[in-house]
Amino acid sequence: MGWVEGGDYGTGRPDPLSDAARGIIEHMNRDHADALVAYARVLGGIEADAAEMVAVDRLGFKLRVRADDGLHGCRIPFAREVTTVEQCRTVLIEMLADCRKRTGT
Repeated sequence: MGWVEGGDYGTGRPDPLSDAARGIIEHMNRDHADALVAYARVLGGIEADAAEMVAVDRLGFKLRVRADDGLHGCRIPFAREVTTVEQCRTVLIEMLADCRKRTGT
């Protein structure tokens, strides 16, 4: 945490998705495994066989990715900062549409 000044640390606020993160992660892993693989492949550059969301915050999310050559982690930034669950949902849908457009699927 050496990059954060003491005053900035004292005035910092919790991530706006912190209370909802668990629910977002559970929903994405349960209902949108195909989307997570698409994010890993297109945005993470990993030839994923499977992907699991392990963290989410206002700026993006982290995936644990299984590929032929083993397990990988990758951080996928959101297209823009999100501060609500609905914004998160909207941005994830937009990002998936972009992934599908790029791959023609």
